[in-house]
Amino acid sequence: MKVIAAMAALAGMSAPAWAQSLLGGADASPYDPPKPRAYRVHDGLRVLMAERAGEPAAAIAVEVADVRPNGTLVVHGRKRRKAGGREESLRLTGEVVPTAISNGTVRFEDVMNVNLVCEGVPAAGRPDPGFLSGLILRAWPF
Repeated sequence: MKVIAAMAALAGMSAPAWAQSLLGGADASPYDPPKPRAYRVHDGLRVLMAERAGEPAAAIAVEVADVRPNGTLVVHGRKRRKAGGREESLRLTGEVVPTAISNGTVRFEDVMNVNLVCEGVPAAGRPDPGFLSGLILRAWPF
């Protein structure tokens, strides 16, 4: 008797009501690609500055500073290095579209409105440009 009552109650439900609860939305399908991760302020990412033979040669850790209403992420980060008694610093700020992020990593070419500031690096044309300026020369097409 209880089985018949349960079947009658289930039959009384409209198909979209139970389908919506199983699939997560009225127009969702189990074959839809997974939704991208929603990034928040202070989430960490990695920007690959240069690659050699498909392996990352250098990367900068950046932090999400702001999430724009359209979903674009504003990121900023700093990399410091002390070599040969000289401290070099590289600051990177820019914007990243979440679809360009793969496993928490984004390529330098996919960062928009890039602002790179080098400190403690000798001017171009001088010998021994240092690690960071060499990194920029490999990553940035001048």
